[in-house]
Amino acid sequence: MKPLLVFALAVFAWNARTSPVLGLALQNEANEDQAIHEDPKGICKRVGSSICGDLATCVALPAIDSFQCSCRNGEFYDANDKRCKHWQSCGPLPCKLGNCIDENGSKKRHCSCRAIPGLTEFCRINNDAKFKCEEYGATAVLKGDKVTCDCGPAKKLINKKCVPVACLNFTMSCEELCQKKLLDKDDRCCQGWNVEDCSKTPDEKGYCKTGYISRNNSCVDACTANVADPLCPDGCKSPATGRPFECKCKKGFQLAEDGLTCTERRVCDKDEKKRCREDQICGIVNAEAKCSCKVHQQEKDGVCTDQCLVKECSSPFANCEVYLGMETCFCTPPLSSIGNSKCGLGKYSYILRFRTNDTSPYSDDFCKSKEEDIRKALRTLFGAQLVDDTFLSCEEDIVIRLTFSQKQDPAVLKRIETCQYLRGDVCIFPPRLYIKEGSAKLEEEDLCTEYFQEQLNKSKGMYVCQKVGDNYLFKCRDGLFSYNKVTSGRLTHWSCADKREDIPPESSESPKSVTDKEPQPGTEGSGTKNTPVPDVTDKEPQPGTEGTGTKSTPVPDDPCSSSPCLNGGVCKPGTGKIFTCECPKGFKGNLCEEKNSGVSVQAPVTTILGIAISLLLLR
Repeated sequence: MKPLLVFALAVFAWNARTSPVLGLALQNEANEDQAIHEDPKGICKRVGSSICGDLATCVALPAIDSFQCSCRNGEFYDANDKRCKHWQSCGPLPCKLGNCIDENGSKKRHCSCRAIPGLTEFCRINNDAKFKCEEYGATAVLKGDKVTCDCGPAKKLINKKCVPVACLNFTMSCEELCQKKLLDKDDRCCQGWNVEDCSKTPDEKGYCKTGYISRNNSCVDACTANVADPLCPDGCKSPATGRPFECKCKKGFQLAEDGLTCTERRVCDKDEKKRCREDQICGIVNAEAKCSCKVHQQEKDGVCTDQCLVKECSSPFANCEVYLGMETCFCTPPLSSIGNSKCGLGKYSYILRFRTNDTSPYSDDFCKSKEEDIRKALRTLFGAQLVDDTFLSCEEDIVIRLTFSQKQDPAVLKRIETCQYLRGDVCIFPPRLYIKEGSAKLEEEDLCTEYFQEQLNKSKGMYVCQKVGDNYLFKCRDGLFSYNKVTSGRLTHWSCADKREDIPPESSESPKSVTDKEPQPGTEGSGTKNTPVPDVTDKEPQPGTEGTGTKSTPVPDDPCSSSPCLNGGVCKPGTGKIFTCECPKGFKGNLCEEKNSGVSVQAPVTTILGIAISLLLLR
């Protein structure tokens, strides 16, 4: 092989190893070569192709029961936008300055600074800005996202002219000015100093110190001499301290420790804090110090409290929160508002755990800095069905609750555990999330174990939470009477009473003790077996759907039209209003609501129209 060719191949291999983009392109190509195009388990047909869409290729991974969405080399798939994007587009490589342009992710990005005054299209300082600053005796420099004229360390731009300020800055001594070679910038102080040897200090009576100006063979402070304006635009004063002078600050600003700089007031001083109660905080509002309760508290009878005092949430699963003195009821994901002031369960939640490739301990600032990258990567991976993310913990692992609009196929969940873009022991999830390989785990959440614990604690032992398939039941504990069953999506709960006499007379159901036969999920029960009554006065959503609370009066002719069977059971209509649920393996019961290790069973269920119509007329 020719030496030049060997050298070229070596350079290419090195670039592939050190460049994330080129390395990922080669990794893509390797994945394409090793891709398993056979799909014996039908993963792509079942779910993969719908995720990958028409612009990417679904590659089944039957060994791990998952799949990947494959694009051309140098591209990754964005499930949220349902198209392939360039690895050097704005997502993975955002611009630090200017607008990022990448033709919607299809091309390499470039940063345009045309809209920033003083910069060219490609974010360089233009000639007009350079010439203008030169006229002032300054140099055009870029600070942050602005072009400014810099007069250097010993001068300041005042009225389009660089004026000397070295002698005004009393925070620096004459020796420091000498060492920084700034003595020749301002001859109003430090007379007699040898710029070639700053260690030779002249007689103090022979020169003016910084902060003082030589006037008529005497040293006068810059404020008295009326020359302090370049450093004190809001005026100056003679202080009681040993300083030559101090700057005045306008309202809302306070003087910094250097005596020259004014900073915006953001915190109260010690005396202002003492005027507040122990349960209050002191803050600056409109440049004034004010005492108030914390943002999630309000004042009641002279005490700050985080309890809601006025608003009582109509839904037992809604949370009332105080924010800036306002009380608001809200549903916390995965619960959501489904109308009629109810919090229903129509969405599905999963718990994600992973570790990043960072070696430093997770701090609050670190965790906050990662949130945007994490959110973008998760939506890029899972697409529009991911509707919410709640960060639960950021310690040894980052723990997030992911809420999806639909129940997710296991092959979809395993995509976060399958590394498509591997760099060493780091897995890259585009646009720019880097996690430790093998650390990701995504599992369906059992809401009874943690999420619903707050509601259970509030009930003081009145309720028990039970997960039945994909549905959740808030049931009265043994010994109580249950009434007024309410189903909101996949969540069903009853009202509870200690005694039958405590049940309100307007209750639409016959009371029953939970020690009697419980009603089946999704039915109205009075303890009678196999007699579900459809609620025709207020149409409730079926398990697994979002409710609307829409009034509905007609009684369906088809007993299976309401999909009464749970957990994948198949409804088969019988004579009249009788139907049977054919349960899949692992479930039993009239509506397939109970787990069982046996075979599928069928049980007839009768719909009693008379009771339903009577309830309708009583409304």
